This record gives sequence, C-alpha cells and structure tokens, in this order.
Amino acid sequence: MNFRKEFETHLTNFSDNYPDIKREFEKSEMHNPTMNLTYWYTHIYMLIKLGVEEWPKDTSILDLGTQMGVVPHYLKEIGFTDVSASNSKKEAGDTLEDLELVWSCMDLNVQHLHIKPEEEFTLDKKYDIILGTHTNIHWNMRKMLKIYNSKILTDNYYVRDKHNNSHTYFVPYNTSELKFFIENIKKYLTPTGKALINFHPFPYWEDRFKEELDLLKEHCEVGHCDSDDILFQHSYIIIEGDK
Repeated sequence: MNFRKEFETHLTNFSDNYPDIKREFEKSEMHNPTMNLTYWYTHIYMLIKLGVEEWPKDTSILDLGTQMGVVPHYLKEIGFTDVSASNSKKEAGDTLEDLELVWSCMDLNVQHLHIKPEEEFTLDKKYDIILGTHTNIHWNMRKMLKIYNSKILTDNYYVRDKHNNSHTYFVPYNTSELKFFIENIKKYLTPTGKALINFHPFPYWEDRFKEELDLLKEHCEVGHCDSDDILFQHSYIIIEGDK
C-alpha cells in the first residue's frame, strides 16, 4: 500500500467520484475543504508516521475534531472497519447544520466532543489510534479577554483589519493544562495505542514556553514534518497508551 500516492489520487478524483458529497461541501463557504495536495501534506505525513500502511483493517480509529470528515471517510473507503469521528458542536456554531448534512452524506456518525482545559472528557471506548490534525483544542479561550467599548468580551478572537488581513488571538495551554489533557487522552488508548495531536498553531518552540515544551518532551514524542521549516504549523505530539 502506497498511502501517499493513493490518498493524493483520491483527492484529485474526489469531485468525479463523490459528486453528492462535493455538492454538500460547496454549500458551506466556511468549511468547504480544499483538495489542494499541498494542504493535505501534513495529514498524509502524520498518518504515515503513525504507520497507517501497516495497520490491520480492524484498527480502531478516532478522528478528533473531524470538521468535514475527509480523513475518516477515506479510511472507511479503503477498508478500515472501525472508524469514528468527533467534533465540537459549540465551535461549529451556525455551521453545524452544514456539517451534519456532509456527515450524513458520508455515512459518518460523529460524536459531540468539546474539550475544555482541565475538565475531564469522556469517549465511548478505547482506541488504537486517535488522530487530531490541525486542531485548536489547546486554546484556553477562558483566559482570552478583549475589551471593546469599555466592555470585556471573551469569545471574539478573530478580526480583520482595514487591509482585510486576518488576526487570530489565543492563550495556549500551560503545563498543568497540557498534562491534564495528556493523561485524559491516555485513558482512551489501548495498551499499544497512539494519539497524534497536531496543535495548530504550535507555539511551544518559542523560548517563552520552555516549561511547556519540556513537559511535552517528558511525556510525549514531539515531532515535526520533515522537509518543512514552518514549525508553528506542522509540529505534533504523540501520546502512547499505558502498556
């Protein structure tokens, strides 16, 4: 199995092979996924890093924060029989209806999961693989404050300036929040299971987050997609189950 080549072919031919799903994608301006191969490079690299080419077809897989469900849909299409997905209804907001139409068209049963800092979350079972690519679950928006017209706002973290450039603000998890998240994920990994989490962006290479990076290196494998120098976009951690 050449996963990279086959997934790239899948993306290239997606519109022709899945016209009904593509039509649902196009109804959602916010979530319509690109089929540009450059965008999916990180996802492909990380799946290969986890050994997708060697996984038995009954490997239990959870796509954490699936959005439009492209990855779990493909894994099911190539024969994996135990594929699940989760997404936050709260973060989906007004676009939830669009997402649910796509999930239905893909025959995906998506669990609601909204992860908060240092609050225990539950999954339906233990998994061999948990995959979280391009995720912002490490954003502690409770500590993010914006003052506008003398009022404090806590949920407005995205703005555009007069030149139409986008600006996003967030507070990344600190050491205790990261450790809590790691221990929580471990509870839902099989003894040989692995969770790959691609925090996006990944701020912990900055000197100001040395303690957080040290903690991650102590409890996880910290890696970065090769042949790429954009550290804050393409870094990840791998958490292993307790053997």
